Amino acid sequence: MADPTAQECLPVAFLVCWILEGSMYDLKDLFSRISKKLSLCPRLSLADLSIEMRVERHTIEKAVKAGCGATFRDLRKRTMLLATQRMLREHPHLTLKEVAYALQYSSVSSFCRFIKTATGCSPRELRDQIAAEILPAKDMQRHPIFTTILKSGAD
Repeated sequence: MADPTAQECLPVAFLVCWILEGSMYDLKDLFSRISKKLSLCPRLSLADLSIEMRVERHTIEKAVKAGCGATFRDLRKRTMLLATQRMLREHPHLTLKEVAYALQYSSVSSFCRFIKTATGCSPRELRDQIAAEILPAKDMQRHPIFTTILKSGAD
């Protein structure tokens, strides 16, 4: 019997790589890379991340599960909420519309729904909570958030 040609071996090599794929990655390292990608672009979908990283979706899911015990969707939600809180904390002068678009939401209403679902409060209430954590009570009246709220409340 003749030795198999390279062309005949290719499907077998592909199958072996496919079967072993899960063990070809250091899941801890992969989770770290996934976390970094999500922190840079929290709205990145699993499919897009898979394409960008050239890693199968189920391998990403496995790495996330091993890394934090959650699903990719849950990790993405947490990352998005942290990005929202950071944006509200660091840029209190931005309107909700500006925050929503900076975080790559296509509409303010979808952003507001996300915040309400994730936190149980409206984006304005979340902003107020964040401002209250940051500022001492005596400085709150001078803060741009509160002067804007006080002005809009007077209208």
